[in-house]
Amino acid sequence: MHILMNRFFWITLICFAFVLSNSTKAQMISHKSKIQVHKAWARATPPYTKNAAIYMILKNNNSANDLLLGVQTTVAKVVELHTVTEEKGMMSMYPVKNISIPAHGTVVLKPGGYHMMLVNLKRQLKVGNHVTLTLQFKHAGEVKLKVPVHKSQRDIHEHHEMKHD
Repeated sequence: MHILMNRFFWITLICFAFVLSNSTKAQMISHKSKIQVHKAWARATPPYTKNAAIYMILKNNNSANDLLLGVQTTVAKVVELHTVTEEKGMMSMYPVKNISIPAHGTVVLKPGGYHMMLVNLKRQLKVGNHVTLTLQFKHAGEVKLKVPVHKSQRDIHEHHEMKHD
Protein backbone atom coordinates (compact mmCIF):
# COMPACT_ATOMS: atom_id res chain seq x y z
CA MET A 1 0.00 0.00 0.00
CA HIS A 2 2.87 2.39 0.84
CA ILE A 3 4.43 1.84 -2.60
CA LEU A 4 1.09 2.54 -4.29
CA MET A 5 0.62 5.81 -2.34
CA ASN A 6 4.20 6.86 -3.08
CA ARG A 7 3.67 6.22 -6.80
CA PHE A 8 0.39 8.19 -6.74
CA PHE A 9 2.19 11.11 -5.04
CA TRP A 10 4.90 11.27 -7.72
CA ILE A 11 2.45 10.97 -10.61
CA THR A 12 0.34 13.77 -9.14
CA LEU A 13 3.41 15.94 -8.59
CA ILE A 14 4.65 15.40 -12.17
CA CYS A 15 1.21 16.22 -13.62
CA PHE A 16 0.97 19.37 -11.50
CA ALA A 17 4.44 20.51 -12.62
CA PHE A 18 3.51 19.89 -16.26
CA VAL A 19 0.30 21.94 -15.99
CA LEU A 20 2.09 24.74 -14.15
CA SER A 21 4.95 24.93 -16.67
CA ASN A 22 2.57 25.03 -19.63
CA SER A 23 0.59 27.91 -18.16
CA THR A 24 3.59 30.28 -18.21
CA LYS A 25 4.97 29.68 -21.69
CA ALA A 26 3.73 30.77 -25.08
CA GLN A 27 1.60 28.18 -26.81
CA MET A 28 1.43 27.80 -30.57
CA ILE A 29 -2.05 27.52 -31.98
CA SER A 30 -0.89 26.88 -35.56
CA HIS A 31 2.14 24.75 -36.41
CA LYS A 32 2.42 24.92 -40.21
CA SER A 33 4.91 27.77 -40.48
CA LYS A 34 8.68 27.68 -41.06
CA ILE A 35 8.92 30.40 -38.39
CA GLN A 36 9.54 29.32 -34.80
CA VAL A 37 8.68 31.56 -31.87
CA HIS A 38 10.66 31.26 -28.63
CA LYS A 39 10.45 32.96 -25.21
CA ALA A 40 7.47 35.13 -26.10
CA TRP A 41 6.02 37.29 -23.33
CA ALA A 42 3.87 40.35 -22.80
CA ARG A 43 4.65 42.95 -20.15
CA ALA A 44 2.00 43.26 -17.43
CA THR A 45 0.34 46.66 -17.15
CA PRO A 46 -1.00 48.75 -14.28
CA PRO A 47 -4.75 49.55 -14.34
CA TYR A 48 -5.87 52.06 -17.00
CA THR A 49 -2.63 51.82 -19.00
CA LYS A 50 -3.30 52.26 -22.72
CA ASN A 51 -0.19 50.61 -24.21
CA ALA A 52 1.89 47.49 -23.62
CA ALA A 53 4.80 45.68 -25.25
CA ILE A 54 5.34 42.09 -26.40
CA TYR A 55 8.73 40.48 -26.88
CA MET A 56 9.93 37.20 -28.41
CA ILE A 57 12.57 35.48 -30.48
CA LEU A 58 11.69 34.73 -34.13
CA LYS A 59 13.63 31.97 -35.88
CA ASN A 60 13.34 31.52 -39.64
CA ASN A 61 13.91 27.89 -40.67
CA ASN A 62 13.34 28.68 -44.33
CA SER A 63 16.03 29.09 -47.00
CA ALA A 64 14.66 32.55 -47.91
CA ASN A 65 14.45 35.77 -45.92
CA ASP A 66 11.02 36.58 -44.50
CA LEU A 67 9.29 39.68 -43.17
CA LEU A 68 7.02 40.10 -40.17
CA LEU A 69 4.40 42.37 -41.73
CA GLY A 70 1.90 42.80 -38.94
CA VAL A 71 0.21 41.45 -35.84
CA GLN A 72 -3.43 41.16 -34.78
CA THR A 73 -4.95 40.68 -31.35
CA THR A 74 -8.30 41.25 -29.68
CA VAL A 75 -6.78 42.90 -26.56
CA ALA A 76 -5.75 46.14 -28.32
CA LYS A 77 -7.17 48.38 -31.00
CA VAL A 78 -3.87 48.33 -32.94
CA VAL A 79 -0.57 46.45 -32.82
CA GLU A 80 2.45 48.32 -34.16
CA LEU A 81 5.94 47.00 -34.86
CA HIS A 82 8.48 49.28 -33.16
CA THR A 83 12.20 49.68 -32.72
CA VAL A 84 14.34 51.75 -30.39
CA THR A 85 17.45 53.64 -31.49
CA GLU A 86 19.98 55.83 -29.73
CA GLU A 87 20.99 59.12 -31.29
CA LYS A 88 23.17 61.68 -29.51
CA GLY A 89 22.58 59.97 -26.18
CA MET A 90 18.77 60.02 -26.54
CA MET A 91 16.69 56.86 -26.87
CA SER A 92 13.90 57.13 -29.43
CA MET A 93 11.12 54.65 -30.17
CA TYR A 94 9.39 54.67 -33.53
CA PRO A 95 7.19 52.37 -35.64
CA VAL A 96 8.61 50.30 -38.50
CA LYS A 97 6.71 48.83 -41.47
CA ASN A 98 8.12 45.32 -40.99
CA ILE A 99 10.83 43.29 -39.30
CA SER A 100 13.18 41.25 -41.49
CA ILE A 101 14.10 37.72 -40.42
CA PRO A 102 17.08 36.37 -42.39
CA ALA A 103 17.06 32.88 -43.91
CA HIS A 104 18.09 30.35 -41.26
CA GLY A 105 18.46 33.32 -38.92
CA THR A 106 17.02 34.76 -35.74
CA VAL A 107 15.67 38.15 -34.69
CA VAL A 108 15.24 39.05 -31.03
CA LEU A 109 12.36 41.34 -30.06
CA LYS A 110 13.42 42.71 -26.66
CA PRO A 111 13.21 45.77 -24.43
CA GLY A 112 15.36 48.50 -25.98
CA GLY A 113 15.09 47.00 -29.49
CA TYR A 114 12.45 45.63 -31.82
CA HIS A 115 9.12 44.89 -30.12
CA MET A 116 5.37 44.75 -30.70
CA MET A 117 3.44 47.67 -29.22
CA LEU A 118 -0.16 47.06 -28.23
CA VAL A 119 -1.88 50.43 -28.65
CA ASN A 120 -5.18 51.35 -26.94
CA LEU A 121 -5.53 48.28 -24.74
CA LYS A 122 -9.08 47.04 -24.24
CA ARG A 123 -8.19 45.45 -20.88
CA GLN A 124 -5.40 45.36 -18.33
CA LEU A 125 -2.69 42.75 -18.94
CA LYS A 126 -2.36 40.85 -15.66
CA VAL A 127 0.40 38.43 -14.67
CA GLY A 128 -0.73 34.87 -15.38
CA ASN A 129 -3.06 35.83 -18.26
CA HIS A 130 -2.35 35.19 -21.94
CA VAL A 131 -2.59 37.35 -25.06
CA THR A 132 -3.64 35.64 -28.30
CA LEU A 133 -1.72 36.94 -31.33
CA THR A 134 -1.75 36.32 -35.06
CA LEU A 135 1.62 37.13 -36.64
CA GLN A 136 1.57 37.81 -40.40
CA PHE A 137 4.69 36.93 -42.40
CA LYS A 138 5.31 37.67 -46.07
CA HIS A 139 6.29 34.09 -46.95
CA ALA A 140 5.45 31.95 -43.92
CA GLY A 141 1.89 33.23 -43.69
CA GLU A 142 0.06 33.38 -40.37
CA VAL A 143 1.37 32.10 -37.06
CA LYS A 144 -1.10 32.05 -34.17
CA LEU A 145 0.06 31.86 -30.57
CA LYS A 146 -0.90 32.54 -26.97
CA VAL A 147 1.66 34.68 -25.15
CA PRO A 148 1.93 34.68 -21.34
CA VAL A 149 1.86 37.96 -19.41
CA HIS A 150 4.82 38.49 -17.05
CA LYS A 151 5.89 41.31 -14.76
CA SER A 152 9.37 41.45 -16.28
CA GLN A 153 11.85 39.53 -18.40
CA ARG A 154 13.38 38.06 -15.23
CA ASP A 155 10.15 36.10 -14.69
CA ILE A 156 10.86 34.01 -17.79
CA HIS A 157 12.95 30.87 -17.33
CA GLU A 158 14.97 28.92 -19.89
CA HIS A 159 12.66 25.91 -19.64
CA HIS A 160 9.69 28.06 -20.73
CA GLU A 161 10.88 28.02 -24.32
CA MET A 162 8.28 27.31 -26.98
CA LYS A 163 9.10 25.30 -30.08
CA HIS A 164 6.92 24.27 -32.99
CA ASP A 165 7.14 22.72 -36.44
